[in-house]
Amino acid sequence: GRIGKTKGTASAKGRVNLLAEGINFKIKAKIKNAPITYFSPFYAGQVPFRITGGTMSVSSKAKAKDSYLTSSHHATIRNLKAGGVQGKLINALVLREGNKVDVDAQVNGDLSKGNLSVSTQISRIMGGVLMARARSLAPVREVGAGLKRAGEKTGDKLKRLFGR
Repeated sequence: GRIGKTKGTASAKGRVNLLAEGINFKIKAKIKNAPITYFSPFYAGQVPFRITGGTMSVSSKAKAKDSYLTSSHHATIRNLKAGGVQGKLINALVLREGNKVDVDAQVNGDLSKGNLSVSTQISRIMGGVLMARARSLAPVREVGAGLKRAGEKTGDKLKRLFGR
């Protein structure tokens, strides 16, 4: 069905065993052409840059047996727009990739403990992968140009910006 009042759609199909002990299911799900900002409550604080626009399509396969989840996710992000200092690197990556970026993520874990958030893990993985790919494109002298704080050494500036 439709995702809110957007042009994006979501669908899922699969099997769930409600009579088994533990959590058991096998599903396939898809999100198509959804505005990525619609999902900001799920990725807020998990992605190392501010997302201001773009659409995404995600294909997911997930299986749980005796409450242990194994899942794989493929996202195609189109026209991603990011703000802030790190967003400039992301925007450069998106342009280089022809406004289409593909990212894969796997999330596995114990569902019975109640602290596994698939959307949080996917967001962290995808955000990290995009930042790593974007960082690899930028020459060091361009990464932090003009962003130095008073008295800060270049190496310290890069550590502050990229957490390394």
